[in-house]
Amino acid sequence: MRTLLAGALLLSLCVPRFTQSQTPGDSLVLLVSGGTRGRVNGCNCSSGPQGGIERRASLVADILQGRSPFGFDCGAMLDLDPQGGMARSRCMIEGLARQGVKVAGVAGRDLYYGAKFLSDAAASAGVTLVSANLKNSSGGQAFTEWTTVSYDGTLFAVTSLCEPLPRFASPQSLTTEEPDSILKRLEATAPAADYHILLTDLGEASLRQLLNNSDLFDIALTCSRQVYTATPFSVRNALVHHPEPDGRSAEAIVLPRSGKAANARLIRKPIERLTPAHTPTVEWLNDCLSRSASR
Repeated sequence: MRTLLAGALLLSLCVPRFTQSQTPGDSLVLLVSGGTRGRVNGCNCSSGPQGGIERRASLVADILQGRSPFGFDCGAMLDLDPQGGMARSRCMIEGLARQGVKVAGVAGRDLYYGAKFLSDAAASAGVTLVSANLKNSSGGQAFTEWTTVSYDGTLFAVTSLCEPLPRFASPQSLTTEEPDSILKRLEATAPAADYHILLTDLGEASLRQLLNNSDLFDIALTCSRQVYTATPFSVRNALVHHPEPDGRSAEAIVLPRSGKAANARLIRKPIERLTPAHTPTVEWLNDCLSRSASR
């Protein structure tokens, strides 16, 4: 199925509904996110996209058109503000899980409050964390290297690579292996799957170099701000996508189920000031922030 992603990717902005000619059995809809940085309430910008997990919920429902939510996050989920950042970070992880995120990559930013905080928050939300190149003090894997997850009859194998020496890591005994140095190991240990997915915080130049050295990955999602290509692009077999930072859009990659089509499609719906908030999510978020602040 790797050839499925090698063709052109059509970018669709603010699609009013899913393609009318398609039915739920015709495609797989993968919700994707990254670089949300704990912005559960969005930003208070005077102009531009507003974001916010409660507004995102409304657009996710519109994208899914009755399908079950399923997706991946490529990391940088935490708010680093000393005033309430930990509470917002917990609620961002839980909120993304409520909206379908099953697996998340560990970016350097996500280690700011320590590996235990991140692991506990993800476990509580039901999100599996993956990282292939973060090591603990004994030299073992700090997080799961590969995980597999099934969605509507399709099997995904997911791993993650973070930048060496995470800039935001709090003092702890974690170390990183250079991403390029473990490609052969990842190829040898990769589980059999229909799609192999890489979640990362690597910048565009490093990611292109990495993917040019391997045919392993079908999809790569990066939360790095050092991505200068505005639309999704291909590197060898891999489709590469950079979700809008700060949770400014609700996004999904649409994969034709048959494997015979030559392209995938991106749905990107900007979250704006006038985007209606999803009332149950507003109520949940208020409760989550209250609970998290009291910990």
